[in-house]
Amino acid sequence: MDFSALFNDPFLSDFDLQLVTSEGCHEVQRYPVHGAVLAGQRGWAQPSSGQSQALLQNWTCSSARLISIKVQGGAEQDAADMMLRCAYSGSVPAEATPEQLLACMVLADRYQLRHCVEVCRRAIHAVDSARVSWPATLALLHLPPGLQEVDAFSSLAELPRGAVEHLVRAQELRTVSENVVFLAVASWLRARARAAAAAEGSAGEAAAAADADHLLRLVRYAHMSANFLAAVASHEQQLRRHPDFQPFLLEATQYSMASEQQRAAMQSDPRCGRLLPRARGGEGTTSAFTSYIARDDLHTAISKYRASSCRDAYYLLTEGHCWNGFTWRLKVGA
Repeated sequence: MDFSALFNDPFLSDFDLQLVTSEGCHEVQRYPVHGAVLAGQRGWAQPSSGQSQALLQNWTCSSARLISIKVQGGAEQDAADMMLRCAYSGSVPAEATPEQLLACMVLADRYQLRHCVEVCRRAIHAVDSARVSWPATLALLHLPPGLQEVDAFSSLAELPRGAVEHLVRAQELRTVSENVVFLAVASWLRARARAAAAAEGSAGEAAAAADADHLLRLVRYAHMSANFLAAVASHEQQLRRHPDFQPFLLEATQYSMASEQQRAAMQSDPRCGRLLPRARGGEGTTSAFTSYIARDDLHTAISKYRASSCRDAYYLLTEGHCWNGFTWRLKVGA
């Protein structure tokens, strides 16, 4: 529902929300807010119901009717204003730039305004890819963990192992690339491992390990793009711990070096089911971003990454793949 008429209106307001600077905690803006409007936003609660426990650590309650949000600079102040307006109206301005939408989405995720996160995500999906700058692309790729699987694999994570196995085995499974299949399987396995560790102890962890052993055998590594396979082979511990990790890589390497005739012979071998290509799926035009970067800039970025102590892998591929709820492509120019 649209409650935008109540925004910044003290009538029936339950408490005040102030924006303060992160350095000196000086107030820069104050809003009268309504608990009834915010009740539908996960993570929000009225001050009398344990506000300090319900919200994240960067909320501070200075009185029963006053809540403070710390903001850094004018851009984050504008993002906070957009976030609150979105909470009331259920929409964001049509003229908002990708950078503004990104800042609002990150701030809304920080304070668990999941509906606002989803509104911003849909708005970014609808943006013309030509308007998405390279810095904004990098920022989207580095979204905080709470946003990385906002929609990409949330439904898949709820499936039992048998259903996941049925999907991954299916020759008719249509996908942009095998990279997406690997990310889907890895995401399901991570969710399974977290649930097992929390609820079942060592027995659950053993079951999760057995799931990983079984499902990772169904991924068709030979059809993953080479740079993506190299990245996950270096960083993805679930794959590195698999007993057939080395045979997976050897099979993919042999297939990539084979001629078309040799590949056809390999695919006809009933023992090599992982070498059969899947059906190709179409890519959604509204959720795909193509970014361009000069080759020298890319080489510099790779050199800095290798020289750093960072061990997080962010995958920029020449063919589309799903990450943070979006489909990404990178094209390298001369």
